[in-house]
Amino acid sequence: MPVSAIIMLIFGCLVFYGGLAWCIYRAMKNA
Repeated sequence: MPVSAIIMLIFGCLVFYGGLAWCIYRAMKNA
């Protein structure tokens, strides 16, 4: 696995979990 693929994978996970955490944070604030 090339380094660029690993970086893309980590970046994708960060964006995905960051968006998920932001959605949960918004839901908690609005609740």
